[in-house]
Amino acid sequence: MSAHMYSGWRPEKQGWLFGLSGGQLVGILIVWAYPALGLFLGKLSVVIMGGVIALIVSVLIMWRPGGRTLFGWLIASGVWSWSDKKRYNEFQSRLSAGLDQDPTQPDLPGVLGRLVFYEGPMLANLSRLGLIHDPIERTWTVVARTHNQGIALETDTTINARVSGHAELLEEVGGDPHVLRVVEYVRTVPDDGTEARHWQEENLDPSAPAGPLETVKLLRYAAATQALRQETFMALVIDERKAARAASAAGGGLEGYGKVIQRKLHGFASVLTSCGFVDHEWLDVTKIGDAISEGFSPLDPVDRAISKLTNDDDVDEFTDLSAVGPASAQALRGCLLHDGSISVSFRVALPHNQMPLDALTQMMMPAVAGERRSIALHFEGIEASQADRAVANEIYKSEVAMDAKVQRKFRTSRKEVKSLEEAHRQESQLAYGATLMRAAVVLTVTVPTNVSIDDACAAAESSARKARMGLQRLWMAQDAGFYAGALPIGVGLPRIRGGRA
Repeated sequence: MSAHMYSGWRPEKQGWLFGLSGGQLVGILIVWAYPALGLFLGKLSVVIMGGVIALIVSVLIMWRPGGRTLFGWLIASGVWSWSDKKRYNEFQSRLSAGLDQDPTQPDLPGVLGRLVFYEGPMLANLSRLGLIHDPIERTWTVVARTHNQGIALETDTTINARVSGHAELLEEVGGDPHVLRVVEYVRTVPDDGTEARHWQEENLDPSAPAGPLETVKLLRYAAATQALRQETFMALVIDERKAARAASAAGGGLEGYGKVIQRKLHGFASVLTSCGFVDHEWLDVTKIGDAISEGFSPLDPVDRAISKLTNDDDVDEFTDLSAVGPASAQALRGCLLHDGSISVSFRVALPHNQMPLDALTQMMMPAVAGERRSIALHFEGIEASQADRAVANEIYKSEVAMDAKVQRKFRTSRKEVKSLEEAHRQESQLAYGATLMRAAVVLTVTVPTNVSIDDACAAAESSARKARMGLQRLWMAQDAGFYAGALPIGVGLPRIRGGRA
């Protein structure tokens, strides 16, 4: 499918010169003013001492190993060390500690502990819509389990229609004043063959010849050790502040926000269908809890599969939300330990050039035994006035930098010219009614603790390079990366971000 390409993404903030922001540029000018003053006064000692200090500070400001400045690394390391000393990076569930837990709410680690789960309005299938409220971010989230048909063996007409459907989805998100973001989650999970074995036991003919029975047994064993299943979720996040007036008109409180969200689901589901997603199911709180627990405990899916197949209420442990979440978890500097598994999360750096339509699919193929990969695509709409200002500022900065180089007879690179051309094209698209989106992609790799996580990470980085993308490990933020990349609850994309990170 190399003929179908994606492009159009750009850094969220464009630097004035050499990728530096205004504050960074002013800081460098200030530190170099001291040795320049010494040179003007003819004091060699001031020039040498000031030059060394200015050089060190400039490196601290300009060098960005791993996507952060050295100042950023120092701050992140300090915050992480303080949290580790206070044992904020460790978690043990209340049930495993022998403490009481509210059965209507899950027991989740870290920032997830602030989330509140509610049963919303009744749906057409007679189940109640599950609502997740974040009182700090002031958001309401609903989650749908769906199935992506993919583009393999599809005609160009169908592929183009689905690409247009994704564009329509982003326009729907960017154009709705109440919608904050939409997140698509895709998880691959090792399939132990429980469902296939159950179907075979129900339909197998005992009088069948021994040869076919042995063949079926061998195939079932091979599937249990190598098969994968894929899960797809969509999370729709509503901004409580923007939807406050509509919720008040609908009755206010939980009921009002539930009605506002319910009104959006029909149109949102039709857009998902045009993208190639089918079999949408808006989840209630117990099924959301099921999805969360599968994220934390991917090595123990058997009881959940048996529960779904037999409809045995005694086996279903997710009716009580107090059991949702890990028994224990610990965030280390470069990974997250949880329920017999170890996870590493990466920020996916999209390429400056075009990439194939199925590039992310290449990153979803596990490479080691028991490995699971999860990828989350976060899309957040930007208001039209804010988008116009952002593009105008970017054009202004690019033109000022290029004019300064031309006046001093410095060469302007082809990359700078291309960046300015893309900014002008983006401005033209906004003028014709297009929507500017903020996007982020998070990849999470999970393996059992007895499997080398370094091998799995190396395989993931190799697959990313083949797809012309880069992976940046979320050092000292692995818990936040896991919540944003593997758990379908709409968490991610903080409201305030700096630079290109």
